[in-house]
Amino acid sequence: MTHGVPFVVAELGRDADPFMLHFYAALAQQQRALISARTKAALAVKKAQGVKLGNPLYREALKMAHAANRAAADRHAANVVPIIREITAAGITTLQGIAKALNARGIHTARGGGWYAQTVANILVRAGQGARGLSSPRFDAVGRRHRSRGERSLEAPPPADGVFRHYPSNPAGPLPKDRQPQDE
Repeated sequence: MTHGVPFVVAELGRDADPFMLHFYAALAQQQRALISARTKAALAVKKAQGVKLGNPLYREALKMAHAANRAAADRHAANVVPIIREITAAGITTLQGIAKALNARGIHTARGGGWYAQTVANILVRAGQGARGLSSPRFDAVGRRHRSRGERSLEAPPPADGVFRHYPSNPAGPLPKDRQPQDE
């Protein structure tokens, strides 16, 4: 209405003027506020009576939903792994190469997205195949990303002095020995 666009309400017809439309909009807004207030008051009364609000079967429903999601992901993996094996049989052995081949064939991920090296590794791990025998500079044999310098896994023992240090990498290459950081 403020931009000069004609606004037609089916119940009021073309003859409804802006005043009527604003009036009905104000009534609708007031009605929403009244409904909200009544609902909040009723819930407060029920809560005061000791009624547990919400879904009493939430945990069971959540477990069932997780199981259904896992089953769907397993089915998708079972459908895609034979295609990945065809691609590797054709000579493409990198995770990135397999991802490009899947995208070129128009095959989507379970959520309808595109393939990346990590999604290929994830689907192989889900299918129990692992990404063994496939090479990628950033992924190890089971598809996990290599830790960068300074990252430590949970299995790694702490340093002898107990202080973890991280020295950021230098994009120009390693520092000369005389400029290396010294441990305290």
